[in-house]
Amino acid sequence: MRFSYSALPFLFSLLFLASCSSKPDRPPFPRDMQNGQILKPAGLLFSGFDTDLNYHMSHDEFAFGIERAFLAADQDQSGDLSLWEYQKWAQAALGSATALPGWMGIDRDGNKILEREEFKRAYHRLAEEYGLTKLNELPLASLTVDMDEVLSKIRSGGQRPGGFGGGKGRGRRPADDTV
Repeated sequence: MRFSYSALPFLFSLLFLASCSSKPDRPPFPRDMQNGQILKPAGLLFSGFDTDLNYHMSHDEFAFGIERAFLAADQDQSGDLSLWEYQKWAQAALGSATALPGWMGIDRDGNKILEREEFKRAYHRLAEEYGLTKLNELPLASLTVDMDEVLSKIRSGGQRPGGFGGGKGRGRRPADDTV
């Protein structure tokens, strides 16, 4: 039997493909991080609004805290936020420049500027989604979610329908209520 050197590239490519396809699936997080609690979006921000340290956020604490947060984000004191100002603030206050709620979800009119009321309404909607009302305080412990729940959403292919705000994600945006 005679060996042909022209078959070597073919054999190497077969070996390469076989090695690529045999890698086991890895979990999305290391095993030691798959248990426990993580903060919901804006949980870090909202926990800082608890001024009386009773581990609950009241509506008044929220109103005071969100105004303070906007003033901290508005570095040029123009009364609105540029994308750069928002991302810099989000990095510090939310833990990431790309943390939810994101710029696109907050800039409801699409003018590439966040007005004070747009900013407040977005975080007010999120606080209400978590259970804050004018009569109800929001326990800070409710700002966490089980890691198992997050992993099951990842495994099932995504998040709840509609993403931020809970809508269907189709058609016109709902009218915003004032804060």
